[in-house]
Amino acid sequence: MTPHRTLIPALALLAGIPASAQTPVRVLHQDLRLDRFHLLAIDDAGVQLRDDDERTARVPLTALIALSAGGPDTLPAVPGEPSGMRVFVELVDAQRLVVDMTDSDDPESIAGVAMGLGACRIPLERITRIARPGAAWRTDTPTDDVVLLTNGDRLSGFVASIGTEVAIESADGAIARVPFARVREIRLANPPSAPGDAHAPLVTDDLGITLRARSFSVDLSGQPRLMIGPGPLGLDSRGEELVTYDRPSARLMGVRHAPETSMLALNTVTPERITPTGDRRWTPDPVARPDTDPVLPLGDIHMPAPAEATYPVAPGATRFACTVRAARPGTWTDCIARVHAVSASGTRTLLAEHRLTRAIASAEITADLPANTRAIVLEVDPGAHGAVQDAVDFIAPRVSAGK
Repeated sequence: MTPHRTLIPALALLAGIPASAQTPVRVLHQDLRLDRFHLLAIDDAGVQLRDDDERTARVPLTALIALSAGGPDTLPAVPGEPSGMRVFVELVDAQRLVVDMTDSDDPESIAGVAMGLGACRIPLERITRIARPGAAWRTDTPTDDVVLLTNGDRLSGFVASIGTEVAIESADGAIARVPFARVREIRLANPPSAPGDAHAPLVTDDLGITLRARSFSVDLSGQPRLMIGPGPLGLDSRGEELVTYDRPSARLMGVRHAPETSMLALNTVTPERITPTGDRRWTPDPVARPDTDPVLPLGDIHMPAPAEATYPVAPGATRFACTVRAARPGTWTDCIARVHAVSASGTRTLLAEHRLTRAIASAEITADLPANTRAIVLEVDPGAHGAVQDAVDFIAPRVSAGK
């Protein structure tokens, strides 16, 4: 790795670009609108997009929460042998590396070579997860350190060191030492922390490598060019303030400008109450459908029958958005989809109401929330003709997160 200070210049606005050079993207705006465009260019200042009608627009990064060039079922495939030392390393500030690990002479850090960046030494206190290729894309932060073995066993306690051997101390003081070749995943109980450069966007490539870019651009081939601060990644920068991420085969997966905590995806929330509507006494539970997109985790909620489902939200939420769609539109489809906001005192405010039929099977919803909103209710009403073909999908229901 040869660090240098040269900043990547902003790409000029481009015209006459062939369709083959345009990358399809989903764009989530700060006001929670979710649109599909073709990406033409992107840099520190903003994004140039083109819609299906060939109209172009320049959108500042500050107007976006995130942009994803991956599909709902696209997951980066980290290369490497299951028993090798190549792993992905997730950090407390949401950055993510692919590292070829080596033995560290410091038990409180890992050492190795970070793909596209060079030699690194990362303190264990800055790491939330180390996993091999093929591991689940997202996990929760545990209350204790956890080591998952390739045979399915699980060890909990305090991870003392990680290298060609992993040492973990259990609650009774016993220390287990496991060859790294037998380890599938390590989860460290380090809470997320805000980075010093929190306003720098997170840029993700096709391997899932996610870096907080001080300066960046993406060319027409989709290759990101990034300048980053080496300190949080433990890089050997030779005293340079900025270093270049250099992986020539890298392709853009997405950019996140706002922190992940700025938006709540309702499919990740357990409903606090489910009530049948119409003349039913029982209803099946809603089904949360996860979205595996690594940049925009916006899954759906499937309501298989008429019901109300109440989802708690944190105080301070300001806006709600989703698409409602008849799950199986047909001749007899006729139901009503509603969304309500509920205050701390239990007062309901109707945000939206749409009748879904075979002719009009979907509708977009965006609405400001009352200042004291504490819950969102998704409702399916069977309507005048009773419960016939009334399953409804709430597509990517999302709330601007409260405090």
